[in-house]
Amino acid sequence: MADRASKRVRVDSTAQTTIVPTDPARAAKLQQVVDGLNEKTVRRLLLAAAQKSPSVEALVQAEHARLAKIESEKTIDFSQHSKSVWHTLNITYVKGIKSSRQFEMSGDASCEVIAKINDIANRCPQHASYGTKFNALESLRKIGKVVCMSDSSELMREVRKEFSSDGSLEDTMLQILEGMNQEEFDRILDEYVDDVAWKDKVEELADMAADWGIFDGLNAVVELLSNNDDQDDGQDDGQDDDQDDDDGGDDQGNGTNASQSGPEIIDMTSP
Repeated sequence: MADRASKRVRVDSTAQTTIVPTDPARAAKLQQVVDGLNEKTVRRLLLAAAQKSPSVEALVQAEHARLAKIESEKTIDFSQHSKSVWHTLNITYVKGIKSSRQFEMSGDASCEVIAKINDIANRCPQHASYGTKFNALESLRKIGKVVCMSDSSELMREVRKEFSSDGSLEDTMLQILEGMNQEEFDRILDEYVDDVAWKDKVEELADMAADWGIFDGLNAVVELLSNNDDQDDGQDDGQDDDQDDDDGGDDQGNGTNASQSGPEIIDMTSP
């Protein structure tokens, strides 16, 4: 029995040491092979290796946790994205350019706008900090506003046609909002921009977009914000009722100041 136990120890030890590279030349050659693979293939192979090897899985989980911690401790500013979109749609492809040429370049302009939206999506994962998430959402709102309010031109007519079917902006907003925890969602409902509740700014954008027949998915964003806001109001009412019971039924009127937002005047010299 002692011999068999000893054999098991030797087998386990061998299994552990086989994952440690001992030959520099072999490691260098393997590095060249890995460098020659595309990212999709590397991800597929890494997933397969992690599923088969607990030690590889542990390494993957540890690295993911390390990167998530870094992301959660930093705040990314996306304001340049909305400014870039404004410049693209009002200067780069418009100023001094004939309508026929604007029509020809409208596809390129739309691609640049969508690229900015996708970059925001890629740099704002679920484990990003709240500051990064709000900055991303606000920049997306501004991008949508630029598309709605940029000067009428042949370029903008074609770009708006693109966003009558492309839902990347709304999908990214939903992705960020749905990835928030309850504390973050409560904070987003309390955010104000220019003395107007941020959620009301989004609703205002949805109304503008509806006039152009674009960004249809913003209705889902508005609905998500409104539903959560109603739930918060219901919880507050329930807490007030409990307080009234504790105080013998005394009326503790809980007044709230509703946000009033009129039409926003946009300075088209900047987004």
